[in-house]
Amino acid sequence: MKSKYIIGEIILFCSLNTQVVLAQNTLVGRQVKVENLTMTHNGNNFILNMDMNLDSLKVKSNSFLVFTPYIESYKGNDSSKFVPIMVDGRKQHIMYERGNRKKRYPSVVEVKRNGKSQSIHYLASVPYETWMGSYKLNIAEDLCGCGNILEQNSSTILKYYGILPLAPILTIKPDVGGKKERSIEGRAFLDFPVNKITIYPDYRKNPTELSKIIETINVVNKDRNVSIESISIHGYASPEGSYKNNVRLAEGRALALKNYVKRLFHFSDNQLSDVKSTPEDWDGLKNYLINSSYSEKQDIIKIINSNELPDMKESEIKKEFPQLYSVLLKNIYPGLRHSDYIIKYTIRPFSLEESKSIYKTNPGNLSVEEMYKLAKDVGFETKEGRDILEMAARLNPNNVVANLNAAQAALRHNDIESADAFADKSGNSPESLYTKGAIKMAKGDLNTAAILFEQAKNGGIVEADKALDIINQYKY
Repeated sequence: MKSKYIIGEIILFCSLNTQVVLAQNTLVGRQVKVENLTMTHNGNNFILNMDMNLDSLKVKSNSFLVFTPYIESYKGNDSSKFVPIMVDGRKQHIMYERGNRKKRYPSVVEVKRNGKSQSIHYLASVPYETWMGSYKLNIAEDLCGCGNILEQNSSTILKYYGILPLAPILTIKPDVGGKKERSIEGRAFLDFPVNKITIYPDYRKNPTELSKIIETINVVNKDRNVSIESISIHGYASPEGSYKNNVRLAEGRALALKNYVKRLFHFSDNQLSDVKSTPEDWDGLKNYLINSSYSEKQDIIKIINSNELPDMKESEIKKEFPQLYSVLLKNIYPGLRHSDYIIKYTIRPFSLEESKSIYKTNPGNLSVEEMYKLAKDVGFETKEGRDILEMAARLNPNNVVANLNAAQAALRHNDIESADAFADKSGNSPESLYTKGAIKMAKGDLNTAAILFEQAKNGGIVEADKALDIINQYKY
């Protein structure tokens, strides 16, 4: 059976950011297990919430135990007791019900011997005092009923380091960047009359598809801060028909798109030199089948992956799976006729004043270095500074320095989860080790933090010495 025993008034509370190190979770020689432990306070009260699993506890019928949770300052000069709870054997419980111990122990539970699971849910509070910023949670085990917790066996259940001072913040200046290179990718599904390689702008869906290309190019081309370096085009045809003819169609249609764009925007041959084609988009067909629910898909994929000539693959699929082939031809093959394009461009450098304006309208045009300078100008410690550094990391997810600075910015604002996410993408440089150590320290894992700080120190990070000094002050 599960005995629910709730001590004290249930209080609504909000959880603080805690740094907790679990010391142990068993009592009475591992016979009692402490589970689901939380320590919170609501400003006026410190609240202990836990379960005590009694499944392995052996108490003689004429015996009893008293558990008294208490908070002790990490220096040991202050303490505060929670309400004790008595655990009785059968005879002791009868005596308890008849006797005068109820005043001394208002909270009691009888250990059952019916082979069923049994646990106590414990909820109690004590008035909050300022010294409780860092503490140990102990549980005294009274096997004699003497009541003096100093003379009892006490087990430290957890250590709470409170809101530790942060490790010194490490903000790294990015290298002066070279060219700011960017790219935009797109895909157009142009319609061509059967066996034709000429683009008819008004044919079927072409007005819509061509406008997508034009608008994409215009976004870049009309930006005075941007220079288009190149536009690459890759044309694809679908697998039906002869491979030889599809080679002609794919090449011709890719060149047709190149010439269309060149005429419209007056790009040079150098800017449009990268034109490729794939006669039959078997990979596209395979990817579609992989994500489909057709029962025959594995058989068709096997044919696609074979070393047979393309025309033989097409013929075999058509012969072996005529019904599905008709469906693919009608619904899927049109999507395999596409033109992919990549617009590569560079962005000129910006002054600090220009960066302020660009950040509001198009932050993607700023380099990691430019956003670093912008964050420094408004203050790394401010919310705006943090937002800028995190934006730099999101726009440059593979940039180690951007991720490190974003992690450190999150730490400044006690956002451990975000700091962790950015630090995971920062590699294993001394700066990264230091940042990860600072995160472990903020979580209360001082041992791991110390190891990481030592490694960072050996790598030349001078701030690691100061961080280690802080840790040494808080270790028990």
